[in-house]
Amino acid sequence: MAGFAVFLVGGVIVLELLTGTGTVPVQPAQPVQQEGMGANMEAMQHLNELEAQVSANPNDAAQRLHLANFAHDNRFYDKAIEHYHKYLEKNPKDPDALVDLGICYNDIGRFTEAQSFMMKALEISPKHLLAHFNLGIVNLKAGDIEQSNEWFKKTAALSPDSEVGKRAQSLLEQHGTIANPGM
Repeated sequence: MAGFAVFLVGGVIVLELLTGTGTVPVQPAQPVQQEGMGANMEAMQHLNELEAQVSANPNDAAQRLHLANFAHDNRFYDKAIEHYHKYLEKNPKDPDALVDLGICYNDIGRFTEAQSFMMKALEISPKHLLAHFNLGIVNLKAGDIEQSNEWFKKTAALSPDSEVGKRAQSLLEQHGTIANPGM
């Protein structure tokens, strides 16, 4: 779920960059504004419930990962980062969690950390599609269009018919770079 959310957030970021604003504001560690304050309070309440469950059973890796994903999905980045790190202490070879942690760092504008965790995911799983794609997003957001395009090319080559591969190809075309040299 976090991966899909990143895909959507990445698209919004790219559109912001391409529409000429040049900057994308870093989101504060606040929950998503959905349906006013009630949704924020509900998210905060659910986050507190999840934290209580994890505190009661700190060795439940699945519950901690669920907590980290929920925190990320609701833009509680500080909590998400904390719980991804704790989860990864016991599960250091989970490429999905590494990518999700990298996405959190990207979302708060800490691009070096974002790249680091996504690269760790690729060391474990060299063909991890979302790691490749999100490295493209991180580099794009950081202003390195050339490096971004390289990651999008790799993504499109890995899975040209997938939604992520097609999105990477679309981003390449928007930047004036066609990933398929035979065209």
